[in-house]
Amino acid sequence: MYITESNVVSMDADVTNLQAALTDLTGLTINVLLTERPADALAALCASAESTVSIAWLDGLTALAAEAQGCGTMTLVLERNSDQGAQAARTFQIITRRRVGDFAALTDGSMCRISASDFETWLYPSILLKANGVDVARSIDEINEFETVGEMAAAVADGACDGAGISAQSLAELDEAVRDDLNVLTPSLDVAYGALLYPQQVSLNLRTAIDNAMTSIIGDVEQVAVVMADSVRAIERDDMDSLRDALRDANLDLAQIGR
Repeated sequence: MYITESNVVSMDADVTNLQAALTDLTGLTINVLLTERPADALAALCASAESTVSIAWLDGLTALAAEAQGCGTMTLVLERNSDQGAQAARTFQIITRRRVGDFAALTDGSMCRISASDFETWLYPSILLKANGVDVARSIDEINEFETVGEMAAAVADGACDGAGISAQSLAELDEAVRDDLNVLTPSLDVAYGALLYPQQVSLNLRTAIDNAMTSIIGDVEQVAVVMADSVRAIERDDMDSLRDALRDANLDLAQIGR
């Protein structure tokens, strides 16, 4: 079982706990492997052999890429607790200064971000922008980078940038005075925290055994801190609809992601 985790070194104990719990509940030999890059987990899933089956917890974007490449089938999604209850996805939005009222108004304008590799302020917002007619590679004249999301949002509110991408959680945590000077464009983009995928050749009985084990132990913090979830549940098609629709509207080829 592959899990993407940026802080691999500190997770040894959590990996051992999860591995032991899965083996105890299923009677199967399950090795839990951490990788820092989602592309590595995707590659292992796609290369899975009959003798050694690789399954993977993947973020929403990589999970859809695996599906498009015919490498895996999703069964479970992660959930995290919030003020609105258990949530299976993180919401990304485009904020603008007050006078910018729609996506089209960002054309030939400026955007703020943390960095070109930051998922929250650039990678996912770029998908959302392109899905709504704004190609950041061609239609944005200026990009300004900031150290923190708070500084970035304040720059938008002050008019230093026309817009920026931000998660709904980060937006809610901004100072009220800053939020009052921002406009939030619609639609937004929902991206699943994570989905468990199996190679298509894996039997239903094996999937069910592992899914039931994950569902059983997910509430034990010591065993499943590594997957960063409060609960799991069976996936529903609409869990991926927001991202799937945005990728289609942006004309992005999922089959090429991770290759």
